[in-house]
Amino acid sequence: MSFLSRVGRPMLAGVFVMGAYNQWRHPEGPEAAARGLLEELPSPPVTAAQAVRANAVAMGVGGAGLALGVAPRLAAAVLAGALVPTTYAGHAFWRLPPGQERTHSMLGLVSNVAVLGGLLQVMGRRRDR
Repeated sequence: MSFLSRVGRPMLAGVFVMGAYNQWRHPEGPEAAARGLLEELPSPPVTAAQAVRANAVAMGVGGAGLALGVAPRLAAAVLAGALVPTTYAGHAFWRLPPGQERTHSMLGLVSNVAVLGGLLQVMGRRRDR
């Protein structure tokens, strides 16, 4: 494993491990966002609470795998899968009126897209050199 991978993967994973911890400990905010997303579905398969818990587990396990280098491509794929609905539900800036909250939400979306780019880089690696 290269030095850059050994350092970079845990750095990328940290945001997911912390996010998982925070979602598990304080699910109220994410549940409200998940409820809004699930209401768009004709027949939601899970409750908002279940979705948030499952997302926290996916981020925690995926983040740990990425940080430790255990199946990093699979871990990055799991994290990308968790990041897309989280970003859509949590940073829907287009639903907010113009102002500081909208700008903050837009920056959160752009940041998550950047993190997604990092995950795609990990997924695209054939093997560490």
